[in-house]
Amino acid sequence: EVRITEITTRECLTKLAKRKPNLVFSGVKYFEFNGDQIWLNDFLELHNIPYIGSNHAALDREHNKGLAKSLVKKAGIVTADYVVVKTSGVSAHNHLRMAYPVFVKPVIGGDSIGIDELSLVFNREQLDVKIKQIFNVLNCDALVERYLMGREFSVGILEDEQSRVLTAMPIEITAPKNNLGHRLLDFDVKRLDREKVTKVKNKTLHKKLSDLGKSAFAALGGRSFGRIDIKLCAKGLPHFVEANLMPGLSKGYFYRSCVINLGMTYDDMILLLCSNRINSSGEGKKTA
Repeated sequence: EVRITEITTRECLTKLAKRKPNLVFSGVKYFEFNGDQIWLNDFLELHNIPYIGSNHAALDREHNKGLAKSLVKKAGIVTADYVVVKTSGVSAHNHLRMAYPVFVKPVIGGDSIGIDELSLVFNREQLDVKIKQIFNVLNCDALVERYLMGREFSVGILEDEQSRVLTAMPIEITAPKNNLGHRLLDFDVKRLDREKVTKVKNKTLHKKLSDLGKSAFAALGGRSFGRIDIKLCAKGLPHFVEANLMPGLSKGYFYRSCVINLGMTYDDMILLLCSNRINSSGEGKKTA
C-alpha cells in the first residue's frame, strides 16, 4: 500500500508518526514551521520510521561543498585546490594560493545555481565581480577552486543496504560551448537540458571513476544512493568536484546513470530503492 502524504504543518508530521509507515520516500530535507527547522530524517529516526537515503549528518557534509572537499581530501581522494571566501571586505584575490584560471561557485546549493559564464575566472577583476555576485544575489560564501580543464562526469551510486556493497554507474556529461568558447555545466545549460549525457566506454576510465565515486560516497557517510561529480585535470586524472546525497529522482543524472549502466526503467529504479531499504529494515510493504 502506497500513500501520498502532504506535509504543510507540524500536525501533519505528528499524524504521519502516528500512522507509522514502513517506509518514507521523500526528497525533502527539512521543514520550517513558525521559525523552527525540523529535519525530516531526524524526525523519522526519532519515531523509528525507515526512510530512503542518507541521514542528516551526511546531508550536512555534502551540502557544504567546502566541507565535502575537506573530508574527501582527508580520506586520500584527489580534489582540486580550493579556498572558501567568507567576506567581501578584502579582495578575494588575497585569499588565493593558486594560479588562474579558477572556478567560482556558491559554497552551498545545487542544480548549478550561481554558476554562469562569469564562474570561470582569469584575473583579479573577474574574481571580485563573481565573488560579489554570489554574496549579493545568493547571500552565501563562495568556493574558489583551481579550474579543471578536462572532461566532466557524474557517478551514480547504489548501495545494497544488506551487504553494504556499492555499485557505481559513471556517465559523461558534455556541455555545449558558451559565448566565450568554454564548456561549462551552468544553470542555464541544466535548466534547458542542453548537455549531452553518454556512456563511459573506456574500461580503465570507468574503473577509476567508479573507485573515486564509491570512495567519496563512503567518506561522506552516504547511504542507499547518491551521486558524485568528477572532472579530469589537464593530465586526465579524475578529481572529486562535489556530491549529491539526495539527488533528484525525476529523469536527471541519477536516473540516466541507472539507465545507461544497468538498463533500468524508471519504475525499476524506484522499486529497487524502496525494496532495498525495506529489506534492510525488515519492514513490510506500507509506504508513505
